[in-house]
Amino acid sequence: MHRLPVRQLIALSGIACLEVIRQPITLLLMVTCTVLTILNPMLVIYPFGEVGKLPRDSALAFQLGFGLLVAAYGACTTLSREVESGTASAVLSKPVSRENFFFSKFLGMVAVIVIYSLCSILATQLNQMISHELRDHALLALLPLTPVAGLLAAAVINYTTRRPFVTVAFASVLVCLALTTGALAYGMHGGFQWRIVPANVLITFALIVLAAIAITLSTRLRTAPTIMICSAVLVLGLVSDFLFGRFTDENWWGTIPYMLLPNWQHFWVTDGLTGGGSVPWTYVLNAGGYAVLYAAGVLAIGTLCFRWTDVQ
Repeated sequence: MHRLPVRQLIALSGIACLEVIRQPITLLLMVTCTVLTILNPMLVIYPFGEVGKLPRDSALAFQLGFGLLVAAYGACTTLSREVESGTASAVLSKPVSRENFFFSKFLGMVAVIVIYSLCSILATQLNQMISHELRDHALLALLPLTPVAGLLAAAVINYTTRRPFVTVAFASVLVCLALTTGALAYGMHGGFQWRIVPANVLITFALIVLAAIAITLSTRLRTAPTIMICSAVLVLGLVSDFLFGRFTDENWWGTIPYMLLPNWQHFWVTDGLTGGGSVPWTYVLNAGGYAVLYAAGVLAIGTLCFRWTDVQ
C-alpha cells in the first residue's frame, strides 16, 4: 500500500510527458530551436573578438527563449486543459490524491524539458563546430538539415508502422542530432566542447523553475495569460539586480520583489565562457540547489491552489 502513491506518481508522470510530447506545437518549437541554433553561425559576419562567441550566446538564448514557450504551453496542456475537459475529474475520482496528480504533471514537464535540453545541447555543439570549422569543411553548411532528416525518418516510420508521428519525431530528431554530433566530434579538431555543457545545464535549471511557475499559474489561468506572466517573470528576473537589487539596503519596496523574483542571472553565465573559460560544476550544483528550493516553494503554492480548484 505504501508503494501505491509512488507507482501512481511514476505512471501519471509518464502519461503527462507523452501528452506534452504529442502536441505538434512542442515538436515545432523544439525543431525550430535546433535549426536556428545550427544555422546561426552561418549568419554571423563579425566574430566580435572571439570566434564562436556570438553563435554560442545565441544558442543559449534560443534554448531559454523557446524553452519558456515549451514549459508554459506544456504546463497548460497537461493541467488546465485536463481540468476543463473533465479528464482530471475522472482521474481524481479514483484513489489518486490531488497532490500526486499535481506533482505528476510537473515531473512530466521536467522530463519534456530534459529531452528538449538534450537536443539543445547537441545543437549547440554543432553550432560551435560550424563556427570553427566551416571555412575548412564547406559540407558543414548542410548540418541545419539534421533535424529535418529526423523528421523524414519519423515520417517513414509513421508510414510503415502507423506509429504516432510526433512521438517518433521527438526520438528520431534526438537520435539524428546525437549521431551527427558524435561522428563530427570524433573527426573534428575541436571535438566535443564539454566546457559549454554546464551553461546548457544551468539554462535547463532555469526552465524547470519556469515550468514550476507555469504549472502553478495554470491551476487558475489559461494558456495565453500563463505565457504572458511567465515571460514577464523572465524579463523582470533578468533585470532584477538593476531594478530592485540596488535598493535592497534602502527601501522595503525594493527588497520584497528582489527576494520574490527568481534571479535568472544565476543561470545565465555566458561571460564565464569567454576566452576559453568554463563554468565550475560546483557552481552548477549550487545553482541547481537554488532552482530546486525555488521550484519547491512555487509548487507548494501550486498545491494549495489546486487543492481548492473545482474539477467537476
